[in-house]
Amino acid sequence: MNSALYVKYIIEPHLVPFWHKYCEKYGYVGVVEDGTPGHKGFANQYKMLNEMKQIRWPAHSHDLNLIEALWMDMEAELGKAWGQVGDIPTLETVLNTVWHNGIPPERLENLIHSMPQ
Repeated sequence: MNSALYVKYIIEPHLVPFWHKYCEKYGYVGVVEDGTPGHKGFANQYKMLNEMKQIRWPAHSHDLNLIEALWMDMEAELGKAWGQVGDIPTLETVLNTVWHNGIPPERLENLIHSMPQ
C-alpha cells in the first residue's frame, strides 16, 4: 500500500477520527507507526498538515508495537475462517465483523494504558 492509499483508506476515515477522540479525552496524543514505506511520503505530509504528532519508533520492534497485539487478536477471532477467505471483499467483510464484534473497546484502552508515558 502506498502512502496515498494509506491516507485514503486508513488515515482519513479511521485514524483521524480515532486521534481526535483521544485528543479530546486525554489531551494531545501522538501517533505511532512502524515506518513502512506507506507510512511515509504523502502520509507524513498529511499528518503534518493536520498537526498529528508522530512518535519515533524503532524499526522491527514488534514487542513494542500495539498493532501486533491487535493482529493476533483478530487472527484468533478469525480462526479457521482465515483460510477460507478467497477475495478482498470477503476479507473486508470478515475483518470488519471481527473488529466490531470481536475486539471490545476496552481491549484498545488496555493496550494504550499498557505502554509507559
